[in-house]
Amino acid sequence: MNRIIAAALLSTAAIASSPAAAATLLGSEVTASLRYPTLETIWSQSGPLVVGADIEFPQGSLNSPNFQIDVTDTQVIFEALTSATYGNAPFNGFLLAFSGASPIKGVTVNAASTLAPVSFGFSAESIHFDVAGLVGSRGARIILDVAGTTSVDPTPGGVPEPATWAMLIAGFGFVGGALRRRKPAQIIA
Repeated sequence: MNRIIAAALLSTAAIASSPAAAATLLGSEVTASLRYPTLETIWSQSGPLVVGADIEFPQGSLNSPNFQIDVTDTQVIFEALTSATYGNAPFNGFLLAFSGASPIKGVTVNAASTLAPVSFGFSAESIHFDVAGLVGSRGARIILDVAGTTSVDPTPGGVPEPATWAMLIAGFGFVGGALRRRKPAQIIA
């Protein structure tokens, strides 16, 4: 019995100490397009570029001196470089298409954003966000957190976390110990 408990604890420790999964976007190729006046209409396009340490779409890369777009391993960061009002249309925004990345499972607006997109969406290979009618001051940012097969994935998976396994095994150990130490019930005849 002690050998089984020791083996369970060792395997739990091995699971808990394993490294996190690789990031979703780093090393993938990304193509960005400015979409106006609808999501289906490409106004300008740049890429494909490899996601790395540099700013992928610096000022002027999408025919606009007003913003830049950086893609990190788990975020898309749109930053206004000048104060500007973005034209009002059914859609005035961006579509970023990725190849060679882990499938995108979710996109959320980061709490550190100082500008909120009008709307945003995603598929397994792309992210789009709309800035139509927004007024952006210099330095205003839209930060989108991208969830994929990483340790920062906010969507629940099918396999419990290592800490959950550890608590489950410890709970079984405590229950087993309590049952072992319990006095047998006396039968009164």
